[in-house]
Amino acid sequence: AEAMPVFGTIASHFNDHGVTALYQALLQHFNENNLYGNKDLKPWQTQFENISSKITDTKTFIVPPDRVRYLAEIVNAVKNYQQRAQQQANIARKIQQLQASKQLLQAQKKSTDDIEQLLSEHEDQLTATSKKLLKAWPQLYKDYCADEYIFHVRDREVRTKLFHESLAGLKIPKVALPHYEDDGMTLLWLQQENLPGYFPYTAGVYPFKRESEDPGRMFAGEGDAFRTNRRFKLLSEHSEAKRLSTAFDSVTLYGFDPAERPDIYGKVGNAGVSIATIDDMKALYAGFDLT
Repeated sequence: AEAMPVFGTIASHFNDHGVTALYQALLQHFNENNLYGNKDLKPWQTQFENISSKITDTKTFIVPPDRVRYLAEIVNAVKNYQQRAQQQANIARKIQQLQASKQLLQAQKKSTDDIEQLLSEHEDQLTATSKKLLKAWPQLYKDYCADEYIFHVRDREVRTKLFHESLAGLKIPKVALPHYEDDGMTLLWLQQENLPGYFPYTAGVYPFKRESEDPGRMFAGEGDAFRTNRRFKLLSEHSEAKRLSTAFDSVTLYGFDPAERPDIYGKVGNAGVSIATIDDMKALYAGFDLT
């Protein structure tokens, strides 16, 4: 069986011993049988060390074995979070209902001992995070209903207008707030959506957007670095924030240098800037502060 020309190869592995052994066996077969087509040619030589094994003796993993389920772990983490959020919302709802029942019984001067016991049990099931969210929500709601929102960044007071005025004179809020009367729905919304700038950041990582300009992607990439640099300057001429987005050509993305070969010089139908050296990068972003 060892003499049979069968090799265990894994082409996706870098420096796979099985592939190297197959190459060396083919080379030896060509040399022994003079299969060059020209007797004057010298035998082909290889720079690889001789491989005695016909199969690979290395194990290379794109994803480590203990992390092969990492996507499933992410899904499970999200599902577990959603499940906990729903459970906490149900508890908050029951607490609100028990508090309302207690007030009704007190108004009629009836015993509330059983209600208070149930209320205490449910309050113990509510996490500290849930209690904090529910406690802070009324004041946060009030702050976002004001004309301006005031917050501090590095000892500097920042004021942001919370409403746009339409042509008809209507006040349109920048941040739409839910109008839930049910604590369960409020807590569920705070845990699953929340305001911009608040966990889980479904509405963005910043509380507000810039007022001085609209966000824009300054996308360019064609020809050489100098041409693309001129395009960048044109796109960002009237913008305080420079949001450069570079389209590199396929040759650059694949890590090749420009060459005369047709498949290296360029790709028909594809655009992108050609970058081959550090000097090209300096020319590409000349005039922009990248710090």
